[in-house]
Amino acid sequence: MFIRSLSLKWLDPLKLWGTAALLLAAQGRAVSPVQAVTPSPVSPAPISTAAPQLACTPKVPLAAGVQAQPVTFNWQPIAAAAQAQLPAAASHTAPIQGTLFWPRKTKAGPFPAAVLLHGSGAHQCDLFSAAGLLAARGYVALTLTQPDNDSASSETSGVEALQSALVFIASPRSPARAWTRPDDVALIGHSEGAGVVSIAQGLPGFGTVKTIVALDNLRHWLTGDPGSAVRSCTRTPSGEVTPRVPALGFAKDEPCTKSQDTSPDVKLSGWSIWQAKGIPAAALVPAGYKHLTFTDRGGTPAQLRWQSGLIGAWLDHWLKGDHPLTCQDGAALVGKLSRHYRSAFFFPGQIQTNNLRRVLADCAK
Repeated sequence: MFIRSLSLKWLDPLKLWGTAALLLAAQGRAVSPVQAVTPSPVSPAPISTAAPQLACTPKVPLAAGVQAQPVTFNWQPIAAAAQAQLPAAASHTAPIQGTLFWPRKTKAGPFPAAVLLHGSGAHQCDLFSAAGLLAARGYVALTLTQPDNDSASSETSGVEALQSALVFIASPRSPARAWTRPDDVALIGHSEGAGVVSIAQGLPGFGTVKTIVALDNLRHWLTGDPGSAVRSCTRTPSGEVTPRVPALGFAKDEPCTKSQDTSPDVKLSGWSIWQAKGIPAAALVPAGYKHLTFTDRGGTPAQLRWQSGLIGAWLDHWLKGDHPLTCQDGAALVGKLSRHYRSAFFFPGQIQTNNLRRVLADCAK
């Protein structure tokens, strides 16, 4: 079976992924240009070796080799993408509060970057452990609290916040700029943030983004996607995503709160559009995971480490050039996936399956 020859080295840290590396690509409808706005000057934050006064405490303690520092940068409104049916963008004057994490051994850099966006009504603390674990792995990671993140225009606000974050990490205002590779960026989002990163990667102005990770869940539609997690799944589909880069999606092992749709393929809505357009993509439904298990609010340290290991391996592949391991190395992932909802994998020319658990079980034989 051809899967046995698939190299999967990028799963090395946990050796659980096996054949679960999917790339996302879907050529959706065109969108109007995003207007990048030059940020107002902000003084660079000084680098300190003292313990930083963080906005929150990560559930997984920061590794000894990680530096973390609170930062504030200016809010950067950008034009909404009309074709994506986002709400009209509004001007915001409030600065974005965030926290920057990076490896203390900066001589090993420069490092790729990751920007992490929380869900509706939440804040940066939800993804603190994920950011710290990525920094320990060799990334500059920025968490942020999105202004206006629980309103009718919060999706647009999220796109704007990500645009502002990309400007920030590439500018002298970032205390980690000297050892950051701002042209090699991953976007990571949870809940509504997952929908925002799904659509943002296909918009003008996000060319430095090389891959995304959507935590509950990767989307085909910004709103009204049947595979989304909480409220959006029953709305009329709007804001079609235009996949451009490889994407990894995670989904909870439960139906969407509003729809209660329990069909086995319902979590694969986003993955399917990437696969249809020929861009690699992965969709994983970890057994027993709930919506908040992907965050510091709901995940145990063990769950957060396991999940971050998979995310880090995915990022290593696309941002550091690591290659995948053998199929057999991923066989242990079988017991980690939902028995009801399907996980999927698409790697053009090598493997395509919407039943990853069964394929991995074959590897173990």
